[in-house]
Amino acid sequence: MPKHVKYALGNKRVVFSSSVYLEQEDAESFEQDEEITLMNWGNAIVRKIERSLLQNPLDRHITGLELELHLQGDVKKTKKKVTWLSQDQELVPVDLWEFDHLITKDKFEGTENPEDFLTPNSEIITAALADCNVAELKKDDIMQFDRKGYYRVDRPFMHGQPAQLFQIPSGKAK
Repeated sequence: MPKHVKYALGNKRVVFSSSVYLEQEDAESFEQDEEITLMNWGNAIVRKIERSLLQNPLDRHITGLELELHLQGDVKKTKKKVTWLSQDQELVPVDLWEFDHLITKDKFEGTENPEDFLTPNSEIITAALADCNVAELKKDDIMQFDRKGYYRVDRPFMHGQPAQLFQIPSGKAK
C-alpha cells in the first residue's frame, strides 16, 4: 500500500491477519455489536468482548475481542476509527519519547526563582510495538503514526534494542 495517501512516498508492506492488536483504550470504548473501522482495512462488527476477572471494576481491562469483518460497511458512518497491528508479522519494539515544557510558568515576576518552576519530569517514554516497516527506518527519518503524530528516528531499530523515536511537537496546545 502507499506510505501516504496524499503524497507519492513509495509503498509499505501491510500484513492482514485473523489476529490483530488494538490499543487498550480503543478496546475499552467498544460496545457489543458496534460497527468500527479498522483504519486502512475496512469495517468490522464487535461480536464479543472479553474482560479480565479482577474483582475491582476499575482494574478490569479488555483481554480479547471477537470482530466480524464487514468490509462492505460504510467507513464514513462509523464513529470509531482505530489503528491495528497484525500479529502475523515481525513487530518492531519502539520507545516513543514525548517531551513536555521545561518550565511551568510563562512569565516570571521580579523576585521569583525560575528553578522553582521547573517541570519535575519533562520526558515521557512509552514502550510500544510498531509494524515491520519501522525496521527499515534510518536515523533522522521522519514518519507518522496514525492518530499519534509525527516522530523523528533518533536511534533506528537494532536487534536487541528498540527503535528510539522522538515526537515532533505539532504546536497544538494539549
